[in-house]
Amino acid sequence: IQLAGCTQPDDALRWVDGSLESRRFAAAYVRDGRVVGAVTFNDPRRLIQLRQRIARGARADELTD
Repeated sequence: IQLAGCTQPDDALRWVDGSLESRRFAAAYVRDGRVVGAVTFNDPRRLIQLRQRIARGARADELTD
């Protein structure tokens, strides 16, 4: 399990990729329409991508890109 960003308890968690069944997934924390954090399991490549989005203050609607 890897985490990135600074999250708060009331941030929304949005599924990005993978599944629990496949034992590989990524999800993003969203606050005020912006990506502020991420959690991944067995998906380091996706974590790198999400960290870049967190750093540039990406909008949540960019998660499907």
